[in-house]
Amino acid sequence: MATDFSSLIDPSYSSLVSVKPSATNPTVAEYDNAQSGMAFTPQDLVNFLQVHLQRNDINTSNVFDILKQSQTGGSTLSPTTADPQQALAEQAAKAGLSLDEYLKLNSTQNQGTAPDRTAIQSGLGIPSLEQLVFAMPSKTTEQLYNDAYGAAGLTDLKAKISALDKQIADIKSKYTAKGGDINENPFLSEASRVGRLGKLNEQQQLEIGNLIDAQKQYVDLYNQGINEVNGLVSRQAQDFSTGREFNQSRLQYLLQKAEQMYSDQSNKGTTTTDLSYLPAYLTARASQTTSEAPKLIGGASTGYFQWNPDTKTFEQAIAPAKTTSGSSSGGSTTKTQLAIQAENQIYDFLSQNAGTDRYVSPETWKQARQAWIADGYSGSTFDSKFKEYINPADPQDYR
Repeated sequence: MATDFSSLIDPSYSSLVSVKPSATNPTVAEYDNAQSGMAFTPQDLVNFLQVHLQRNDINTSNVFDILKQSQTGGSTLSPTTADPQQALAEQAAKAGLSLDEYLKLNSTQNQGTAPDRTAIQSGLGIPSLEQLVFAMPSKTTEQLYNDAYGAAGLTDLKAKISALDKQIADIKSKYTAKGGDINENPFLSEASRVGRLGKLNEQQQLEIGNLIDAQKQYVDLYNQGINEVNGLVSRQAQDFSTGREFNQSRLQYLLQKAEQMYSDQSNKGTTTTDLSYLPAYLTARASQTTSEAPKLIGGASTGYFQWNPDTKTFEQAIAPAKTTSGSSSGGSTTKTQLAIQAENQIYDFLSQNAGTDRYVSPETWKQARQAWIADGYSGSTFDSKFKEYINPADPQDYR
């Protein structure tokens, strides 16, 4: 009876990954691409989910645990329970922003829809390229070796070598029997016995000498063929690896290109201003004191705005978090969803500002950390989650 592995994957991942008993060992789970049915290796599964979930924190150590959790679950953060738009209104008032300045902060552009993004990706050929990146080789290394082995005629050569081995062994056995008869003949003198054995040995060498020479030629050809087959298999494996790496680079580039095109289309939308939180701004403005004006305002869902002393205005430092899928039908956002949005937002910000060495400057790090803490999360959690962006050559500058 096949083992039921359905509990290993949360239904929210069913459009991406499926699980079933392995064909070779039904007690072991096999993870497949839900669209193509191709089996994943652990690293291929990690790469696939990083691309589709836009999460750089997935690795071979946690990928199977992540698949057991809902895409909107599993966060250990404790986001603030305050309405983020109300918090932005109150922070804007506390920072001393004028009404016009606050309304500009609260203006948003209408975003593109999911079908727009899908159409852009299809137009760039991303779905078909994705199939190439995660496809397994058409033949295993063992199949490649066996095919090359047969094509080189090594099976026939090995059979000829074995046949000659048997011929030589049969001849040696025949002369061994004759030698035994001579040794056991009591009527032969020692000189006669030695002479007859010498002639018998000469006859044996004469009969098998040509066979040994032919066998040596076959063995040399066989060894040469084995070397050529090994070289061919190695080259084909290297060609496949190089091709996959090239397609992975193309896929990453096209995904970034698609997001840029999607963003450009979204930016062409109309601008709307939400006035429903104007009372919260006005109430906070009435009780605002200059001494308590913060340098950073905003939140994960509204974006963060930092004071620029040169222009004497608040400018957006970190864009609003991307909304995660799975919101309730009423449009509300759970604490866990807020946590995921905030985490993805910081990852996006740090990745976009990282250098070629994938590290960010101390100023960028501190800016992101301040935004994280301002939204109600702990500094130690930030340090643990995003430490990969610290340059190990100067860690003290990030404190």
